[in-house]
Amino acid sequence: MLLEVATDNAEAISFYLGHGFKIVVFIKGYYYGIKDAYVMGRILGSKRVSIHG
Repeated sequence: MLLEVATDNAEAISFYLGHGFKIVVFIKGYYYGIKDAYVMGRILGSKRVSIHG
């Protein structure tokens, strides 16, 4: 899973890092050519779902 987050959004970055995301790449001027962003990613694991309740 990938997402973008503004580099000045420390609260969101901290949240995503705490949930297993890593910074993948830096994009200068991503938001309206002004604000920079990080692309963050996490590999999602599959969970077994029981059909027997």
